[in-house]
Amino acid sequence: MKILKISLLFMLLSYTSVAQSKMHWWVGLGTNALADNGGQFSKLTDFNTLNFVPYISAISVGRELPKGFSLEAIFTYNKLWENKLINGLNNPLTSNYYSGDLYAKYGFPRFFKSYDWFIKPFVGAGAGYSYRGIRSFDYSDPSATYKSASMTGNLIVGFNIEVTKNIKVCLQSVGKFKIGNQTSSNHIQHELLFTYNFTGSSGRNQFYQPKRRR
Repeated sequence: MKILKISLLFMLLSYTSVAQSKMHWWVGLGTNALADNGGQFSKLTDFNTLNFVPYISAISVGRELPKGFSLEAIFTYNKLWENKLINGLNNPLTSNYYSGDLYAKYGFPRFFKSYDWFIKPFVGAGAGYSYRGIRSFDYSDPSATYKSASMTGNLIVGFNIEVTKNIKVCLQSVGKFKIGNQTSSNHIQHELLFTYNFTGSSGRNQFYQPKRRR
C-alpha cells in the first residue's frame, strides 16, 4: 500500500501542474526486458535471466509539464521464455506477458538548470496492470496455481539522453509491486525507448528549464 500511496502522490502533483501551463507531448517506441527470477536484488545484473523479444515491444505517449514533472502512459509486450528462471525455478512453458502502466516522473529541474546536461535523470512512481500467462506458482505442485494478472504499484528510475531538440533516448527501470491480495509475484522491467517530442512554438524543452542570465 505504501507503493500505491507514493504513486498516487506523484500523479496528483503532476496533475496539478497540467493546468498551469501548455503541455508538450511525446511518443515513443522501443523494447523492454523483464526480470522475474525471484532473486530480489541479487540477480539484477544476470543477463541470462532476462526475458525479451527481438522486436518493438514498448509503445508510450507522454507529456512534459512545468516544474520538472511529466506523465507517461506505456504499453509493453514480452514473453516469459521456457527454461528461464522465474521465481527461482525453471519456467516449463513459454507464456505471454502484457502490461499497461501510467507513470508520473520528476526530473530535478533546480539541479540540472542548464541545457549543457544532455543526460538527464529522473525518478517516478505509478500504477499499472500486468498479465502473466504462467498459471503455476509452485512448479513442484501443479495444484498450486495463482492469478496470472494483477494491479501493480510502480517505482521508476532512469534517464533521458537528448540526441536532438526533439529526439531522446529514454532508459528506465521499473520495480512492479503487486497490490492487494493477488498472488502474482513482484518483478522488474527495464525499458528502452526512442521518443519524439512535439515542442511548442518556442522550440524549448519544458522538462528542464535553463538557467536565466542576469
